[in-house]
This record gives sequence, C-alpha cells and structure tokens, in this order.
Amino acid sequence: MNHPFRRFAVTTMLLAGGVFAGLVAGAATNPAIQDLDNKIKALRGEFHMQLDPLQAQIKALRDKYDPQIKSLEDQRRDLVEQGKPPEIRELDEQEQRELSELSDREKDEIDKVRQRYDEQRKDIQQKYNERRKAIQSGGGSKELEDKKKK
Repeated sequence: MNHPFRRFAVTTMLLAGGVFAGLVAGAATNPAIQDLDNKIKALRGEFHMQLDPLQAQIKALRDKYDPQIKSLEDQRRDLVEQGKPPEIRELDEQEQRELSELSDREKDEIDKVRQRYDEQRKDIQQKYNERRKAIQSGGGSKELEDKKKK
C-alpha cells in the first residue's frame, strides 16, 4: 500500500538499525537543521490543530447521511431489478459473479507484484546499507567496488 509517510517509516527503520547513527548525529548538532526541524514540527502541529476538527465534522456528516443514502440507493436498485425480465436478471447475476472472480484474481496478482517489489526494495536498501557501513568502518573504495560488481 502506498502510504504518504512510507518513506519516513523506512528512514526511521534504517535509523533505528544504527546504520546512519554517525551521519544523523552530525546533522542533529547543526543548529540550522534543528531550527528547521522545530519549524516543521510546529507547522505540522498547527496543521493538525485545524485539520482534526474538520475531519471530525466530515466523519459526523458521513455517519449521519451515508446510511440514509445507502438505504435509498438499495430501494432504488431493488425497484430497478424488479422491473427487469428474468433472463436479464440472470445475465446480470452471471456477469457479477464473473467480474467478482476476476477482481479476486486481480487482487491476488497485485499482492504478488507488491511482494516482489517489496523484496527488491529490501535488497537494494540492504546493499546500500552495507556500502554505508563499509564507508563508516573505514573500508576503502576497493570494498565498495567489489560490492558494486555484485
């Protein structure tokens, strides 16, 4: 699933592993970066202070109107279905079954593709983490060249 903060989660995971600890420590001591971090945090706080009540209002409206709308839509659909000849209803049901089966197969295939890309993403991240470790541990460019060839 593409989550808007997915890249932050990956960064946090990598940071938690200690791979970037030296690099981040240098950035954390930079006053300009700390100032920007504080400004970002403050703006996000203000944003959510204004956004959260709006989201609550939207949720309340959806909770109020969605069931009513759904009920009316169901009634309409039932009336439309009752007006169709039996042969057409049977064709509609068969079409719906086939489309549902297709949708299930599509979901399975998409899950397989996502899993494959997740594995490739992890492999790439691991490769670059190893390169960073080699640089941080004083490993020469020879090690890096050997790893690039792999």
